[in-house]
Amino acid sequence: MGIFDGFPFKSREQMEREQKEFEKRVFPHDIEKTKALALDRLRPYGEKKPGKLMADNEVLFSYISAKDIFVQAGGGEDGVAAAKKALKRQSWLPKQMVEAVLALVKLEENRDGLEDFPTADDIRVEMVIDDNLK
Repeated sequence: MGIFDGFPFKSREQMEREQKEFEKRVFPHDIEKTKALALDRLRPYGEKKPGKLMADNEVLFSYISAKDIFVQAGGGEDGVAAAKKALKRQSWLPKQMVEAVLALVKLEENRDGLEDFPTADDIRVEMVIDDNLK
């Protein structure tokens, strides 16, 4: 048994390659602009308690983790189901934040660029449609 057995050692090159793959998968367009747009669209749904909103990093974490899982699952209904399962494990998320993140991730699937990024109204409509299907 070697000294590194069971220890997930990765070279700097491998870590950088994995980081680039992750960024390309989750942010196929401009990273900072995508984060800003997602935060702008999702922030209104992050009310933990009356008058107490989620921190920006919490909002972004829920979006990024759901988007990554959605893409890795192949998108579509399988991707939505996988992302929903992952978000439900984040028990600190308000229910409407989970619904908003899922709506945004789903709406983003067939968009070509940031100029086509889903609007707040698009998310609201998608949330209503999904809520009616439950």
